[in-house]
Amino acid sequence: MSEEHTETAAVELDHRREVVVVVDNEKVRLSGHRQTPRAIMKAAGIDPETHYLTIILEHGHQESLEGKTDEVIEIHDDERFVSAKTGPVPVS
Repeated sequence: MSEEHTETAAVELDHRREVVVVVDNEKVRLSGHRQTPRAIMKAAGIDPETHYLTIILEHGHQESLEGKTDEVIEIHDDERFVSAKTGPVPVS
């Protein structure tokens, strides 16, 4: 399945209600609670080809979604994500 079809399929899985998540401290509105990290990043204006998401869990725990850009995940209102660039990080 192509990337475009994967994203469309994920969004079509659940159109029941709007979900508001927070990505890099900005609210992002999505249709349905089953999404891919790619769809979340696109809605947040982040390039999924050069970034990945990390979910911020309770008690400061984190779950990296690096390499899982097209996997469908269940999201919930007020769930928090941070984005990070893929590849090497320059050192100054």
